Amino acid sequence: MKTAIVESLKEGEFVKKYVLKETLILRGQQFIYYREKGYPNCCDTLSKGNYQLDTNTGLVYLTSYPFILKDSLSAFINEEYRHGTDSTIITITNPVEAFNDGSNRKSVRFYYQCNFYLSKKDNKRTDEVYVKYFDSPSLVFRLSSDFKIDSFAISAVPNYPNLSLRYNAVNTLKLKTYTVKSESSNHFSVNIPGLTFDFLAYKRLNKDIVRIIDNNTLEWDGFYYVRQGISK
Repeated sequence: MKTAIVESLKEGEFVKKYVLKETLILRGQQFIYYREKGYPNCCDTLSKGNYQLDTNTGLVYLTSYPFILKDSLSAFINEEYRHGTDSTIITITNPVEAFNDGSNRKSVRFYYQCNFYLSKKDNKRTDEVYVKYFDSPSLVFRLSSDFKIDSFAISAVPNYPNLSLRYNAVNTLKLKTYTVKSESSNHFSVNIPGLTFDFLAYKRLNKDIVRIIDNNTLEWDGFYYVRQGISK
């Protein structure tokens, strides 16, 4: 491939042909991949990061920023003892669950699994695991009075049919195991502020290959992208 053609593609805006309008911008060793607004709960930006141009092969390598590539999130957990209940309660909050779509129907947005690691209060056993599944951000259950919760780990599976996202990028989100501070705690508030529609919809790219066809055309993932302003 002629070096002049490769060099000319260091920067530019390239629009996806035939499909819902999506644009790949290459500029200053960075890229932005975005689409026109068309999905109610999703960002315009589908991915962004850095790119490398190989002048020998005419290939462009796209790699998303580290904050997009990560598949785990931090949670802020508060525990307390509440009088008047013999149940254990876990309440999960995040921007996706908090979003109001304007309807009166509360749709299931995540399926949650919580693994509780238990020990007997007499400390004779420490290998019990109690697993609970739930489809709402609030879990209420009763634990045998013989046991105490040493720690727990939560995972969330997005229910994509109810989320209306352009890309379904995350299969399962797992939080770090949380160690319980007080044996008497029976209410746990789990806040995951980074669990947003954007986080679920970002297209994760790790050295994704874009092929240079000519001075005005790129081929990526089976589609052609034409330089903005060029009819082809």
